[in-house]
Amino acid sequence: MRTLVNVAAGAVALLALAGCGGAKPVVSAMAQGPIAEDKLPTHVNLGPEADPDSARLLAEQDDYAFYATRADPDGFCVVIVNRQVDSDWVTGCATSLPPHFNPRGQSPIKVAGPAGVIAKLALDGYDATDDLADGWEQLHPNLLVRGL
Repeated sequence: MRTLVNVAAGAVALLALAGCGGAKPVVSAMAQGPIAEDKLPTHVNLGPEADPDSARLLAEQDDYAFYATRADPDGFCVVIVNRQVDSDWVTGCATSLPPHFNPRGQSPIKVAGPAGVIAKLALDGYDATDDLADGWEQLHPNLLVRGL
């Protein structure tokens, strides 16, 4: 069964509680130009807030591929795709981040996907020390995963 999770409202509400840092949210992977591997599989149907043309492949491990995309108006999405089962994919988006969001203190998007795999999109400057001590793996500077 295809799973589509839009966590924008929850993520934005959660982010409103974040500390004041004044830093503009950045995901450096999005600054690089696209390459062929960045294209999302055709069976992945993102919500209307996500820009599929902005997709960037962050990492691949085992049967999974992890992507980030931009989300309108000023947010991001994270996508988990099981490369072996077309119907097993999930996406979560935060459509905007508070202007005083502190990227060091909190990950804006966390989504649970196929077979218990969980991914967090880590903004530039995010401190993953506690996550790594808690069993998360950092597969890319902008990606933390667990459950692989």
